[in-house]
Amino acid sequence: MSIVYRTTVGARRMLTRRPWVYWVGVIALAAVLAVAAQANFTEVRRARESWGESTAVWVATGDITPGQPVAGRVALRQFAAAMVPENAVAGAEIVGVSRQRISTGEVITTFDLTPNDDQLALVPGGWLAVVVTESPRSGAAIGSRVRLAADGVVIADEALVIGDVDGATLVAVPEAVAPLVPVAAASGGLSLLRVP
Repeated sequence: MSIVYRTTVGARRMLTRRPWVYWVGVIALAAVLAVAAQANFTEVRRARESWGESTAVWVATGDITPGQPVAGRVALRQFAAAMVPENAVAGAEIVGVSRQRISTGEVITTFDLTPNDDQLALVPGGWLAVVVTESPRSGAAIGSRVRLAADGVVIADEALVIGDVDGATLVAVPEAVAPLVPVAAASGGLSLLRVP
C-alpha cells in the first residue's frame, strides 16, 4: 500500500469518528477567506480615496454629431476629481450645440460646445464661412472635414462643412483662402473632397 492511500484512509476514519474536526476545518477556511476578502475591500477603498473626492460632470449618453443640441443627450455622472479634464462642463444645466463629434460616454468639455445653435457657431477661430455650390454634390454632412478643389487644383487643404443654405453648402475655411473659394465656385467646377 502506498503512503498516500494509507494517509487518505486514516484521515477518512478520523473524520468519521470525529465530525467536529471537519467542521472546524471548514470554519477555519471560511474565516481565512473572509479575512482575505476584507483585506481586498479595504485596499480598494484606500485606492478609491487616494484619487480624491468625486465631482459630477456631464457625459454623453449617446453619439452626438456636430450641430446637434446636447440637451437630452447627456447625463450627470460622478467621477474622481483626478480623472476629470480641467475644462469639463459641470453644473445643474447644460445648453448649446455640439461643435464636434462626441462619442457615447465621453465627458463634455467647453471645447465640445458652442453656446447657440447658429451654424456660424461651428466656425473655428480664425476661419470664415463661405457658401459654395458643389458640382457634383459630395454628400458631406455637417461636421465633415473636406478639402476644396477646382479644376484639379486644391484651393483649401482643410475645410469644415457647417450647414446648408438654400441647397448650397456652407463651408468654413481658413481666412487666408476664403476669398479664393467664391471665385472657384463661380467657375462651376468646385468640388468638396471628403477627408477620411
